[in-house]
Amino acid sequence: LSFQWLRVNSRTSVKMLPIFYALGNTWPERADLMKALDAVLLKRNLDRVKFCSYLNYNIVMAKSRMAVTMRGSGRDTNHYWEIPLYRTAMICDGTMGCIHPYPFEDMKTAVFYRSIPDLVRLVEKYLPEDGPDAVELHKIAVAGQDHLERYHSTTARAVFFLDILNQELKFFD
Repeated sequence: LSFQWLRVNSRTSVKMLPIFYALGNTWPERADLMKALDAVLLKRNLDRVKFCSYLNYNIVMAKSRMAVTMRGSGRDTNHYWEIPLYRTAMICDGTMGCIHPYPFEDMKTAVFYRSIPDLVRLVEKYLPEDGPDAVELHKIAVAGQDHLERYHSTTARAVFFLDILNQELKFFD
């Protein structure tokens, strides 16, 4: 199954799951974060996908309205780049401290949390499938995918790199 096929089809597919999070044990706070999210889902009598193959992980992410990411062993995480690929709203750790050219913007192309209580508040806000918060979350998901394609695709990054080389080496002056 092609990830590009999933990406293209995520533009029109129905989001069947309210939230996805699959966090390993690479950062000490991840266990507390997962307990807090599990409690939110339990309170609403919702279940989540806990373990799946890498292929199914991508399908589940593509079929979710939002997905949570948190720093991994370092300050970055693959989820940060995978989630918006599928027009899934990215709920991400706003304390990672990563510096990227053309970063995602809070409440425009992603939703950033700064603490576990903040994350819980945001997830509870966006869990309902209809209403103004659901519309807002969908707009963020669409803007996130557009932003990823515009600034962080292979082609966009190659152009960015070649522009820097041209500025330094003056290929076309």
